[in-house]
Amino acid sequence: MKGYRKLTLITAMLGLVILVPFVVGYAYINSLIGLPILGLFLGWLLLYVFLLLIVNIASLYIAFRIKNTKIAGILLIVCGVVILASINYFGIPSFVLFCIAGVLALREKQHSLILSKKNRGGT
Repeated sequence: MKGYRKLTLITAMLGLVILVPFVVGYAYINSLIGLPILGLFLGWLLLYVFLLLIVNIASLYIAFRIKNTKIAGILLIVCGVVILASINYFGIPSFVLFCIAGVLALREKQHSLILSKKNRGGT
């Protein structure tokens, strides 16, 4: 497995492991209290959590389904910027890890193109 894929997998799984219990805890507290006031104060936070879930799942799709490493690298950096823009200080670790994964993907060589040139007799 390539380095940028490993790093993306680690970053996305950490994001999902931290965010999913938060969503479940929010639903549990809301069911216990049953007041719509709780939804007013924490509703914006729930929207951020769903945005982060979408970005983490999208990053896994980008890393493992997009074969062009240049496009995958740019999209991983965009995922990091979206996380940083959405949750400010708490998003810095994810931003850094996604940017490192993006740079690794950008530096990755297209081995299939190199092999096809060698098979045709090119350099």
